[in-house]
Amino acid sequence: MTLSSITHRKSIVDAKFLIYIGLWILVHEVLISQFPNPAKIPSLHFLWGVHKSVSGILNDINFWSTSLGVAIYIFFEIVIVAFILFGFSRFFGIKGRFSKYLVIVIIAHNIFLFQHILEGIFVIHNSNYFSNIQRENFSLLSISFFLNQANISFNSIFYYAFGVINVFEFIYWGLLIFFTMKIHHTNSANAIRLISFSYIPILFLWIITVTFINLMNS
Repeated sequence: MTLSSITHRKSIVDAKFLIYIGLWILVHEVLISQFPNPAKIPSLHFLWGVHKSVSGILNDINFWSTSLGVAIYIFFEIVIVAFILFGFSRFFGIKGRFSKYLVIVIIAHNIFLFQHILEGIFVIHNSNYFSNIQRENFSLLSISFFLNQANISFNSIFYYAFGVINVFEFIYWGLLIFFTMKIHHTNSANAIRLISFSYIPILFLWIITVTFINLMNS
């Protein structure tokens, strides 16, 4: 394979990545434009006027509901997951370029775009219930969602953990396995082992870490 062909493939992957991030921004902008006043998201101009610093804006939970905040979050989430799969792949006999794992994660990640659309529609039709903080922590078809629907109270330190564990997350695991099989032409056992012993335990380690931090700060 020549250097020019490698560069060409890399540029295609980069373009797909940017298009996907752009799609998230477009969908997010369309959704928030439909939010009634009780659920409106502060603009970056407003947040800058309040905090007067980048660090202040980044520490404001409202920023992560803006299109820029969402784009930054999605960018790092996809890159980190791709690096995790790429880093662990050698242990399970699945060799491949990082760009392939980036493509796998981008394709599988579309399930979260679908989730975001459904959550946006839910917020639009239930705007009086949602403050900015409630909307940022809202997770459709999650443990916290079902507990709230059943009027079962739980400690707020578990809100993040109960929000991450949702139906869409389980579907995401399945999509990662499926596209790993298809793109790397490997069997289901290898793909399942890769996802089960790389992404999933690191995800739960992250959930435990965040929950512990919430506990310490409560």
